[in-house]
Amino acid sequence: MGVTRGSGCSRALLLRLNGSMKDHVTPHSVPYPPGEEPDEVVPVQYADYRYVLGRKPRAGGVPLVAVCMNPSAARDSVSDRTVNRVIREADARGYDGWFVVNVCPERATDAKNLVPGAHAAWDTQNVHEILDLLDRYAATEVWAAWGASASPRIRRGRDQVVAALRERGTAMWHLGELTKDGHPRHPLYLKNGLERREFDPSGLPIPSGVVKPSSVDKRSGSHD
Repeated sequence: MGVTRGSGCSRALLLRLNGSMKDHVTPHSVPYPPGEEPDEVVPVQYADYRYVLGRKPRAGGVPLVAVCMNPSAARDSVSDRTVNRVIREADARGYDGWFVVNVCPERATDAKNLVPGAHAAWDTQNVHEILDLLDRYAATEVWAAWGASASPRIRRGRDQVVAALRERGTAMWHLGELTKDGHPRHPLYLKNGLERREFDPSGLPIPSGVVKPSSVDKRSGSHD
């Protein structure tokens, strides 16, 4: 079924999901730091998923692009702790603008509430949206910040995103020590003022069947 860019699924599917997924997102939110309110959100209307959230750089500016785990409460009007930590990091490191994307686009404050095997089309579209964002701003690097999770949904989306970034040739960096499984730590579990380190994903296993960017149709936002 054809839908507009960033819609993620059909209207009928959204109506079926709204009753179950809204309870998985915390009602608690925080304000954005003054002057850091986002001016790019995909999709524009609040939904059970979010592909892109951020503030565009000025002409010629370089934004910080953070690849986190999955979205929680942040939207155009309110933020959450993870997003505000990314904003602080962007400011401290001299970036002009910031963006938060995720390895899994479905909203859930706790990743254990993500349904295994669900919403494969959202994950495929998520790869497209991330690559499109990086291409539009000629970004050559990202902050790898997805953390560790036992959720099959997080792992599936993470493998797809990492494979796409590797194929694109995008450099990755992280903060702090890696997790015991070799993944970069999530922003909420990092001290301030850490030195950035190169993240080499070549040692991570990329399972067969992972959607690569060449197999994502950038001309369509179609979903089932």
